[in-house]
Formats: sequence, structure tokens, C-alpha cells
Amino acid sequence: MNPADVAYPWIGISKHAFWEEHCRPPMVVNCYVLVSWAFERCGIQVPQTLLGQLYAGNLAESHEAQDGYCLIFTKGKWNNGGYFDAKRAVQGVGHVGIVSCQGTVIHSSVDAGTIVEEPLESFLDSDVFRGIYRIR
Repeated sequence: MNPADVAYPWIGISKHAFWEEHCRPPMVVNCYVLVSWAFERCGIQVPQTLLGQLYAGNLAESHEAQDGYCLIFTKGKWNNGGYFDAKRAVQGVGHVGIVSCQGTVIHSSVDAGTIVEEPLESFLDSDVFRGIYRIR
């Protein structure tokens, strides 16, 4: 079982919470708490912060990403794009999801208020895409 498989059963069931202190995985999560929780269930420690997760992996191509162990990062909807730094988050990173073996992204969505699954292409073909990173 991979992290995407762990997160999958919670699609449409878990509630989204914006603030980490309100999260109680798996029932209440935000994007980076979902990632940390799903990877931990697979025996892989991943930081429970967005920038920590960004630096936990190595850059990967989209065709290499569909094994359930890659994270996709996008621009955030708050603070003019999310978190910024001088290396990996120059353009701002504010959201993370898990790339599944089926070519989808499983993530906790602010707009939907729950965990959702969306096509990977919808992230790659947008101006908010910031990169895919392999954790394992």
C-alpha cells in the first residue's frame, strides 16, 4: 500500500480544516496534514509543514510520478501565493497533493471542503503548478 492508497478511502469523507491546529487526521485534515498522515501510515516520516514537504523530496518528471510516492505542489490561494523562499518556492507554494498510480492527484481541497481526486493533467496544465517531488 502506498500513501495515495491510504488517502483514497477518505475522499469525500474527511473534512478540510485550514489551520493545522484544527486538524484531526484522518477525519479533519488540510493538504499538508493529509500528506504527512498518509506517508506515516506507510512507515515514511514526512514533515508536517508545507515547506518541509517541499524539501523532503527530489524533483521528478510527471511521467515518473505515478506510483503513489510523489507530491505535487501548486501556488496557494492566500498570501499572494503561499510560502516563499529563495530556492524551491521562489514563485510561492501554497498547496500539496499526492500523485496516485492512476494519474490523479488526491488532495484536501479548500473549495470542496473535503478530500478530492482530480486529474494530474489539470495541475500540470495550469499556471499554478510548482513541481513534482519524489519522497521515496
